[in-house]
Order: sequence, then C-alpha cells, then structure tokens
Amino acid sequence: MDRLEPGATQDILTARGSRPDYCHASVYLNPSPWTYTSGKQKVRASLASAQSAGMLLVLVRVGGCGV
Repeated sequence: MDRLEPGATQDILTARGSRPDYCHASVYLNPSPWTYTSGKQKVRASLASAQSAGMLLVLVRVGGCGV
C-alpha cells in the first residue's frame, strides 16, 4: 500500500501463520485503536494521535505459544 488517508481505521491482515504446537501469529497494518485497547484510555489516546498524524500502525498478535 502506498499510503493511508489520515484518520482511516481498518484492520488490514498482511500475514498470519501457525505451527503444529498451536503457536500462531498475525500481523495487521493500520489496526483500529478501539478494537484492541478496551479500558486503556492513555493507550487509545496515543494511538489515535499517531494515526491522526499519518503514522502507520502495525499490530502483531501472538498466541498459544508455550502452553
């Protein structure tokens, strides 16, 4: 992607994978700050500020590893 419009919020899944031991990971570009920060007002404010400044956010979610 070349650029995102300022203020645009949408999760764009760019990569994901898993292993036989149930470890998995996903990478999202431009995640919505509201989806992943319930109850964390300072984090929400920081992420919203970064997005409004035109910064591209990247979210990496990992789960199931070491269980």
